[in-house]
Amino acid sequence: MIGVASIDSDVNEIESWIIRTWKTMFEREDIGTDSEFFSLGGDSVSALSFIFYLEQERGVEADAAIVYENPTVAQMTKHLQALQSA
Repeated sequence: MIGVASIDSDVNEIESWIIRTWKTMFEREDIGTDSEFFSLGGDSVSALSFIFYLEQERGVEADAAIVYENPTVAQMTKHLQALQSA
């Protein structure tokens, strides 16, 4: 059985990775859990770039649809946590 502390740690690590990645991609420091990918300047090309980072750095295969379906850091964190737990 996975403990709550382990799940929280995984979520925090995923969330931190997304925030760091988006800060790099958008060259901005004002990114938090409620930040929305497209409001930050994201588009279809940057969504594909994020998917590339996701695959290269985290080993998660996905398509750009996950960015459209989970556009905030919080939503993306929850989605990636579910993928990695499956």
